[in-house]
Amino acid sequence: YLEFMLRNVGLDVVSRQDYPDHYFFSQCDIMDIAGECREKNIECVIVTKKDFVKLKRMDISSIEEKLFILNIAFEILEGKEILVAGLNRVLSCKTA
Repeated sequence: YLEFMLRNVGLDVVSRQDYPDHYFFSQCDIMDIAGECREKNIECVIVTKKDFVKLKRMDISSIEEKLFILNIAFEILEGKEILVAGLNRVLSCKTA
């Protein structure tokens, strides 16, 4: 979905790295990304804010100037009351 959003706003996605949810990045991952940036002359690396929190604990100096953080948020346009009621039922079951 992220690639779709980026292309939709006119960005040219030349490479992508998909990692599983809750992935623990390693310094080797950073080195691989930096190497690919050099090889393909990639101008920017876009990561979600959630992943950036994990990345900033490492040495990201090799990609730092190219790094852009995407903060993803959503808004429920229809059915918010139904969703909240369902979540409240689930939460009340857990506390019972």
